[in-house]
Amino acid sequence: MARYLKSLPASGGDSRAPYSYDAKASKVSLTRPAATDSGARLYTVYCMHCHGADGRGFAPMLAPLAGNPNVLEKDASSLINVTLNGTDDLVLHGVPAPYPMPRYAPVLNDRQIADVLTFVRGAWNNNTPAVQAEDVAKLRKATQAAR
Repeated sequence: MARYLKSLPASGGDSRAPYSYDAKASKVSLTRPAATDSGARLYTVYCMHCHGADGRGFAPMLAPLAGNPNVLEKDASSLINVTLNGTDDLVLHGVPAPYPMPRYAPVLNDRQIADVLTFVRGAWNNNTPAVQAEDVAKLRKATQAAR
């Protein structure tokens, strides 16, 4: 894991505009996901019960995704890593979260993880670039080697 963390590029600072929540941005996608919106469908199955339909989670118990700094990062590596490998030691607003983020590496393939993360990065006014399946595959390989 240390090798993986050292391989991440240094942050170039935060040049994004301040985040502003938009509940309407994904409401239709979640209530009636289009046949082509794999990410919204996967979110309703695997993510919504913890992070909510509104993406706000249930802090301090469960992390919000709407406006979450890891979701808003230009480089999605941290978000991909948490989705693949989960985390037991999540801290929200200085409070240890009682529920760990589960590992989805054994459950979802690279395309599915890319789709659901692309949905999350575009929902609730997050407005960040899509996640590519190739990036998920690279990180999956790197973190499997570190285990």
